[in-house]
Amino acid sequence: VLDVMVDYVGRDGSEDMERATTALRTQSTLPLMFDSTEPDVIEAALKLYGGKAIVNSIKLEGGERPLEAVLPIIRRHGAAAVAMTIDEEGQARTADWKVRVAKRIYDIAVGRFGMEPSDLLFDCLTLTITTGQEETRRDAIETLDAVGRIKEEIPEANTILGVSNCSF
Repeated sequence: VLDVMVDYVGRDGSEDMERATTALRTQSTLPLMFDSTEPDVIEAALKLYGGKAIVNSIKLEGGERPLEAVLPIIRRHGAAAVAMTIDEEGQARTADWKVRVAKRIYDIAVGRFGMEPSDLLFDCLTLTITTGQEETRRDAIETLDAVGRIKEEIPEANTILGVSNCSF
């Protein structure tokens, strides 16, 4: 998957995304993942892309409003979405917190907006564990526990994890 990110302060992200998507949809055989926090930038890409796209990422960092702005666009274009376990309090650090955030996003995306459960890719995130900070010592264990629990408690969804932080 090729992650396409064009957001740059002071530039028209939609125009940049249109240019990138137009080029990449014919020059790459890799599936594309469109990475932006701006709904209009995501929509610019999805309108042009003919394949099954992935949107990176959805989260509850700013509450439900940003999620509610982008989910109809994702659903309308049949895209999948990487759902980060981040809410209004920040990046979830315990397994319980990660699962709680995942279920909340699932309920909104599937229940309210009609997304296919298999189009959600939950990323449980973890901070690098080699910082030596006592408060992050269990983060990798909590993250791996959360991955297993999400697979059990939301079996129709998918989980992904950048394991480099766990093994860094």
